[in-house]
Amino acid sequence: MDEFEERAISSTPSSMNASSVGFVTDASSIFDLETEQTLSIDMQFNDGHKLAIVMYSLLMVASAIGNMSVLNAIFRQVTIT
Repeated sequence: MDEFEERAISSTPSSMNASSVGFVTDASSIFDLETEQTLSIDMQFNDGHKLAIVMYSLLMVASAIGNMSVLNAIFRQVTIT
């Protein structure tokens, strides 16, 4: 049994705190900004991604209009004959 388990077992709820069970209470040691890794430029959300979203949305609307007009023409042909 290691030291952490011994402290956790021997502690009673009234005497337990964050340091008695081995939790780190110093936020600066958890979130050290100097060692934080950054994503590469192609993985970051940037203007190129915004442009792609807008362009694909416009293409989807244009294709929906085209598809609806073709379906309308087919429907008219089927109902005439």
